[in-house]
Amino acid sequence: AYARASGVALYFVGLGLPPKPPDVRWRLEELARETGGRLFLAARARELAPAYDQLREELSSQYLLAFQARIEGDRSRFRPVTVEVRRPGATVRAPAGYAPRP
Repeated sequence: AYARASGVALYFVGLGLPPKPPDVRWRLEELARETGGRLFLAARARELAPAYDQLREELSSQYLLAFQARIEGDRSRFRPVTVEVRRPGATVRAPAGYAPRP
């Protein structure tokens, strides 16, 4: 809840995470996805360079979208947001929504 409310995209780089149990990977991926970030996995240290290259590329091509919504009802309720683009081949990573600030 804190990560969602903070408005910051979380990126993780996992090095040598074991495939079993999958809950660690799943939790990191879910947290990254919900905040608009991403999980990068590398089995060995020599595989980190491509992960960092992808991360650098992604961070350098981000856009900031802002909007002002009418807040009605429960101000603590999480509100989902969907971002769509019409550009073929474009990938959208965005927070799952927002929680209004009091």
